Amino acid sequence: MFSYVSAGSTDDSAERAKNMILALSTGAIIAAIGFAIWVTLSITAPIGKAVDAAMRLADGDLTVKLDSDSKDEVGMLMSAL
Repeated sequence: MFSYVSAGSTDDSAERAKNMILALSTGAIIAAIGFAIWVTLSITAPIGKAVDAAMRLADGDLTVKLDSDSKDEVGMLMSAL
């Protein structure tokens, strides 16, 4: 009726569970960092292009042309320039 489990096997199970949690947590942290970098670059790169175009316009270069097919605020800013 009762199943006896040796202390060694429960220690092994606990160790495996701890290692699994550690590995999954590390993977989640790495994925979150990668996602944060991707989001940051997807925002800052177009803004950098808009700033560059605005600086060239301020210097008197009226031939500045920005192509943007984005429909968000950054895309509208780039289309306005």
